[in-house]
Amino acid sequence: MFKSTHLHRRRRGRGHMERKLSDTAKRAALLALLVLPAGPFAGQYTRAPLRTITGTVTDAGREPIRGAVVQIEAADTLAIQSYETNETGTYHFRNLRSDCDYTLWASFRGNRSKTYGVGKFDHTLDREIPITVVLEK
Repeated sequence: MFKSTHLHRRRRGRGHMERKLSDTAKRAALLALLVLPAGPFAGQYTRAPLRTITGTVTDAGREPIRGAVVQIEAADTLAIQSYETNETGTYHFRNLRSDCDYTLWASFRGNRSKTYGVGKFDHTLDREIPITVVLEK
């Protein structure tokens, strides 16, 4: 009879220990979730907001140019995106990183505009940049 009581206590004790460990594990996980975002690396996981650059490409007489090619180059990767203007001469580049410098220009039938810069320290997220292409005869 002594043995059965001893085994019964042992089983109850082990189950209690398992429950206690799971409660401890839950508390540790909760504490980790609360403490980690406030740690020194918290800022590394936030993304910079995205920016949009739009505008209209016109000639010297301020008439919109349909079919002009507008290109934007990221300074850090040298990647270039292109956009062909629509019938009203408008273009748009969306989802551009705001922590990067960009260079923007347009060309049409061998004529190229001057270049425009958009810097990472420019905190305007939605920029409108009108571009003029001087058409030579």
